[in-house]
Amino acid sequence: MPMKVLEVVDLSVLYQDVEVLSRVSFDVMGGDYLGIVGPNGSGKTTLVRCCLGLVEAVSGQIRLFGTERGQFSEWYRIGYVPQAFEGAQRGFPATVGEVVASGLLSRKRFPKRLDRPDAEKVDEVLEILGIQDLKKKMIERLSGGQRQRVFLARALASDPEVLFLDEPTVALDPTTRERFYETLDGFNHKEGKTIVIITHDSGTIGEYASKLLYLDRSVVFFGDFGQFCRSERMTDYFGEHAQHMICHQHKGSCIVG
Repeated sequence: MPMKVLEVVDLSVLYQDVEVLSRVSFDVMGGDYLGIVGPNGSGKTTLVRCCLGLVEAVSGQIRLFGTERGQFSEWYRIGYVPQAFEGAQRGFPATVGEVVASGLLSRKRFPKRLDRPDAEKVDEVLEILGIQDLKKKMIERLSGGQRQRVFLARALASDPEVLFLDEPTVALDPTTRERFYETLDGFNHKEGKTIVIITHDSGTIGEYASKLLYLDRSVVFFGDFGQFCRSERMTDYFGEHAQHMICHQHKGSCIVG
């Protein structure tokens, strides 16, 4: 039976005395593919950053693999791709290959050295994301879309059990975006990895994800897409047309009621 890899209970977060998350509760089971969607300013990024210990909550509980977040130490089991990676600013002295390889170090014991299988893993993920030709280029010389693919590759290289991604496709062109979603699909279905992805693309994520968290500072909906599609409350909230656009995977065959 799959275990809970993430459990969030009554989580509330303040920013400058404004409540940006209010009593948020949900859980993620091993093998889930959770899409987090919602309007701008709904707290999506804050939620993920709080789960990873990058933002403090004023109340509530977060457990990772059954352990309270504050006591969790096995961070190599988690991969994270933020919306904008601060380490890629001008002057950052590393090649693409070196950046991707650095994702392998979290699983290494001291002294942390990379070997031939590691080099092969770097080449594998670069090929998957279509950036093999960038391997020897300096990260500072890449476009925004290219940089984002590099840091996706870095997260995938470490073979995490859970992968958190914050708007990873924003800077990607349509062809690369589709290839990326297909890569995640294989990562989830073939390897049984757990994915939590923040996306603005509510009309596409239903084709790939198994569960939906619609957030607007509090939880509007959490469940699978069948439940979302049949929910009269969601029909009232979104309107039937928008509801089925988000549902997506049912191809217009949903019956509300």
